[in-house]
Amino acid sequence: MKKEEKEIEACSECLSLDLDFTPGGASAWLTDTGFGPVGGHPICKNCQKFVLPIIFASKEDYEKAKKGLGK
Repeated sequence: MKKEEKEIEACSECLSLDLDFTPGGASAWLTDTGFGPVGGHPICKNCQKFVLPIIFASKEDYEKAKKGLGK
């Protein structure tokens, strides 16, 4: 049986994994099944932008996206 993989949350601007949340308000996540609410506003520590994070189902999916964007 395959071990369940943890979802990968990445910046929608630069694909960095270094995300943080400012307190307050509600924001959203973009997943392969649509949008979902979260508390706080996600900010990328790499590009310093407020972002709509992308959730990848696996590390493999994340690496494919990075490769496709030349990162």
